[in-house]
Amino acid sequence: MCFFASLSSQIPDVVYSPVQEGRCGLIGDISQPALSSSRSFHVDEMDQRACVHDRIAVLNLIKSCGKEKNIWKVQTIHADLFGKGLLHKDVYIGTSLLSTYAKCGLLHKAREVFEQLPARNVVSWTALITGYTTQGFGHEALECFRQMQDEGVSPNAITYALSLKACGNIGATDLGEGIHSDIVKRGLESDLIIGNTLVDLYAKCGLLLEARYVFENLLDQDEVSWNTLLAGYVRATKFVDAFALYGRMEVMGIKPDTITVVEILQACIGLAAFEDGKRIHGCIIEWSFEEDMFICSNLMAMYAKCGSVNDAHVVFSKLKDPDLVSWNVMLRGCAEQGHCKETLELFEQIWKDHSHVNPDIVTFGCVLAACSHGGLLEKGKHYFELMIRVYGHKPLPWHCACIVDLLCRAGHLSEAEEFIGKLPIQPDVVVWMSLLSGCRNHN
Repeated sequence: MCFFASLSSQIPDVVYSPVQEGRCGLIGDISQPALSSSRSFHVDEMDQRACVHDRIAVLNLIKSCGKEKNIWKVQTIHADLFGKGLLHKDVYIGTSLLSTYAKCGLLHKAREVFEQLPARNVVSWTALITGYTTQGFGHEALECFRQMQDEGVSPNAITYALSLKACGNIGATDLGEGIHSDIVKRGLESDLIIGNTLVDLYAKCGLLLEARYVFENLLDQDEVSWNTLLAGYVRATKFVDAFALYGRMEVMGIKPDTITVVEILQACIGLAAFEDGKRIHGCIIEWSFEEDMFICSNLMAMYAKCGSVNDAHVVFSKLKDPDLVSWNVMLRGCAEQGHCKETLELFEQIWKDHSHVNPDIVTFGCVLAACSHGGLLEKGKHYFELMIRVYGHKPLPWHCACIVDLLCRAGHLSEAEEFIGKLPIQPDVVVWMSLLSGCRNHN
């Protein structure tokens, strides 16, 4: 279970008073997720303007827009509410509207609505902070957190959790520690969501001892708690600690989820721990995760890293419809192990049999690397042109370095130098080192 998903699920979409329930029952049903999105557009046929004063109906309409990410409809409702002056009168409707704008990624509109609210309470501030945090604007989220307290509004547990999340995202360790102190003073440190966010904050900032201390002092550790600390160890390349924590999970009988499995596979990759990886593979089958594309991609990467391309291919061959990530993992594994022929054959399979999969710059990087390792100059030139002219990808320095390496291996030093001079990008040190290496090899 994703850490932030568990956090977001605790944030109310709207807060309102249960009034006028009788009148809005039919319209309220429109926002239910079991109904098709086409039916939700029937609100236009019901004369939306006629029910704009019906508070519950409006709240349900706004909420349905957030679920559908229907920007046009929420802007239509916004215009109607603004025209009738309701945004300046009802903080609940306004908060619901700004929350929906934030969910749709329109933070400037969310802020606009926020500034028009007749009063700003902890729910409206939290809705705005949620928007900034989920969209990756940590500094703005923390500025709102400061302004909120300056206006005399006390944060609740969700507000604190979101602010800690923002601190972790931007590496604001000192500010996060200050918020942690406030949480302790208010007696909220036992809250599980806050505790998990603190573990995440300290882990992201590299303070693993502090993260472990918070983890061990949680009254009740859920799967998010375990996964957050596990991810922290893997991110910091503390792979032995990650294995120890995973072993403790096994002893305690805690069943791993997708995130747990992916993190421990990353630890196997970090240590090139083939036998441990094989054991995890057996557990993946036991837990019925063998059809999970994300897990299988990491499992293939583990085998490839450990030099067992055949095992990686066995996993790959069992995927019903491999996505681009799976193809890239398999291509990279073959290329890195020097299996040039197999790499190019795999790419041709994408070209011929899986036309719905569009190769990206990573795909072509693997193919060009295989050509470079195999000294396949003409094929390298062909795939380089294919990448640019057919798929429209702008070459990156590492693509160019492969071509320079191929030209130099073939003794075409002048052509390699000319190629560099005509590049549409600034060559980096890798490109120049490829040329210098070629010059040295040919005296």
